[in-house]
Amino acid sequence: MDNKGYDYNLFVFIIILLYTGEVLPRARATRFYNLGAALPVSNAILYLSKLLSLAGVALIMATIPMLVGVIIQTIKGFTQYGLAVYAVDLYLLTLPGFLQIILLSFAIHIVVNSKFAAHGVALLIWVSLFLLRNFAEMDYNLLFYFFTPDYEWSDMNGLGHFVAPLFWFNFYWLAFGLLLASAAYLFFQRGVSGGWKERWRVARSRFKGLPFAAVLASGICWLGSGAYIYYNVSYLNNYYSTSEQRQ
Repeated sequence: MDNKGYDYNLFVFIIILLYTGEVLPRARATRFYNLGAALPVSNAILYLSKLLSLAGVALIMATIPMLVGVIIQTIKGFTQYGLAVYAVDLYLLTLPGFLQIILLSFAIHIVVNSKFAAHGVALLIWVSLFLLRNFAEMDYNLLFYFFTPDYEWSDMNGLGHFVAPLFWFNFYWLAFGLLLASAAYLFFQRGVSGGWKERWRVARSRFKGLPFAAVLASGICWLGSGAYIYYNVSYLNNYYSTSEQRQ
């Protein structure tokens, strides 16, 4: 499982980005938006159905490495597959990262409200993160969406001491992703989209009840977990950047 890294995550990011661009403006592309807007289906159900369909894509993408790995192990005559290791790594560590990508991409496409422009914005964010981490040597995971601490599997104790930081960073970024998706719901529109003044007016009128509770709860979880991570990483322990470690 240690061989599954940045390249596969980049591939999944591109797949999710393209599928998000197809799922959200689908009604507009098929000229179904006027009829769809008249159906007695709530905005929340329509919004969640699109989001859950993308989560299903993420689940499939997280399962592919296990299927490929089992096939390769079988071909090479190794039958001790270690399915528990596959399950933990793919569904508890990798899948949350894919869901975080979905939440960010979903929010960008709704706010930008243009498929190709949203593709450009999402790619710009991804490229910026890559350049900052690899060339500017900024590797403070608390500031880089989707990134978590590196980890290694051990034959003696599995993930060992990596469990706690991986859990908290995934929780931190999932909470932020849910905050983005909850805020983006305020701008979600059916039928013919209006200008920014109309979208802002609709967003303010929706900011109550469950949407308000979702934004508040996800915001509290994000800020609370971020404060806990910062306390452990930078206060209880000494954090050193890449350049500081070389010195």
